[in-house]
Amino acid sequence: MHELDEMLMARAPYTHPLGKLTHESRTLLPECVGEKLVTTAAALGMTEAELTRDILCQWGFGDLMDKIAQERRRITAVKPAGIGGQEK
Repeated sequence: MHELDEMLMARAPYTHPLGKLTHESRTLLPECVGEKLVTTAAALGMTEAELTRDILCQWGFGDLMDKIAQERRRITAVKPAGIGGQEK
């Protein structure tokens, strides 16, 4: 299995395509930024922590995260026979 495929298939709750989620980072934000973070996360169906993680991973490893997202889109676009919406 290709390394990127292994990262995409990770299912454990404390894993991420970039590695295990072991480093905790906390900070105080201006209220307007915090409000934006909370409302955007809710609109996306994410937790505040998930959105913050995605933002920081994109900032730190944008090219790799873009490649991972592209590969996820490619994988989810492939529908096995008999699965998915059938036109009537």
